[in-house]
Amino acid sequence: MDSDISISVINSYKDVSFIEVEEAFRQDQIDAEVVFRQKEGPFAFLEWLIPAGAMLIYSSKFLGKLGEIHAERLNTLLADGFRKLWSKAFGTKAEIDYRIIDYQGRVKGEPFSAAIKSSAHLRDGREILMLYRTDISEEDFVRANSAFLTAIRAHLAVEDGDPLSVALAQIPPDRVPPPYTAAVYFNATTGNLEAVDYVGSSMEGRLVSHPLPTAKKKPAKKTRAGKKNTKQNRKR
Repeated sequence: MDSDISISVINSYKDVSFIEVEEAFRQDQIDAEVVFRQKEGPFAFLEWLIPAGAMLIYSSKFLGKLGEIHAERLNTLLADGFRKLWSKAFGTKAEIDYRIIDYQGRVKGEPFSAAIKSSAHLRDGREILMLYRTDISEEDFVRANSAFLTAIRAHLAVEDGDPLSVALAQIPPDRVPPPYTAAVYFNATTGNLEAVDYVGSSMEGRLVSHPLPTAKKKPAKKTRAGKKNTKQNRKR
């Protein structure tokens, strides 16, 4: 993939226009392209791993640029494009309404959406998917993607010990079948990403996940003025 970002959409949605999405991304000097693909299937694995109706794919070239982007800039990068993409999959007039239906006509994969997912690659070459809850708001969709890019940036910058690696390591080894695709989602309540143990979730019949650790804030140092005031208070 030569572009920075690729939006891979199944042929069923060829009539959906993504021009405004591409243009929004390009305003941030990000080369984006939309490509159409044949619908995959049938599948014999968990619904959460099945390619979505639209896949937002970050190229290795783009991921390599992340280290050159200032942290504050990264928080707002691509926000307009993300908002327009959200409207395609989650808006009141969502055009990407792809769902996974089993042979009994039941919708599969909830609480996560099959309309759109994001994809990138870890240091070791494994794929990692960003899953989105079906009820995600526009603002949380932007926050989720910003958090995902921030986590990937930190992951690629070090050899080990980054928050993403730490969270993924919490998943028991017997629940990490090779070849393993990692998955995360954004917890809107905590504002943090969580690594999804999808094998454990399937076994227990509930969502099992592990939050990415966040940096603890260091206590503020006392200023000289503060120390002086403390001494004066003691004299009194």
